[in-house]
Amino acid sequence: MIIASICIHKDEEPPISGPDGICNIFFGGCNLHCIYCQNHEISRPEHGHRFRDISIKETIDQIEYTLSTGIKAVGFVSPSHVVPQVKAIIRGLNGRGLKPITVYNTNSYDKQEVIDSLEGLINVYLPDSLFLEAVLVLLSLLLLLAFELTLVADCLDVVLAVSALLTGSDLDTVAGDLRAVAIL
Repeated sequence: MIIASICIHKDEEPPISGPDGICNIFFGGCNLHCIYCQNHEISRPEHGHRFRDISIKETIDQIEYTLSTGIKAVGFVSPSHVVPQVKAIIRGLNGRGLKPITVYNTNSYDKQEVIDSLEGLINVYLPDSLFLEAVLVLLSLLLLLAFELTLVADCLDVVLAVSALLTGSDLDTVAGDLRAVAIL
């Protein structure tokens, strides 16, 4: 199995990692190979990062050592292309009596049956999709531009009220959904 790093990772997801951090396993490679990837050094082997070819047992040994320092969670970063190994690692840890919080930190390009197969093994799913964020930002910009370009001053208020009426929602819910999109 190709691993870029097994390390204590702090401050990225504080509600999950807590003050002590999380034992993250950064897998080498990725199922997307995006040219704008924040982890391109490890997700794209051609960038020259030195990877370690490490066995499942060695991986479990390193994770067990890290957990013995007080870390309570294990994060699998970009695991979509190594799901069988992720399952083996979790089962290996459980077999040693270790039951850490497990985090599947994914780019979200996963098949439903793969996610279903992780039932009972993963505690927290952490979708980290730049595609979704980009789409929401573009939609919010288009939405704001559309309301800005209309010559009807109360357009947004009327659209919100009618949307609430047509969907059977209350106005605060529709307005909150719209504001959430516009803020992103």
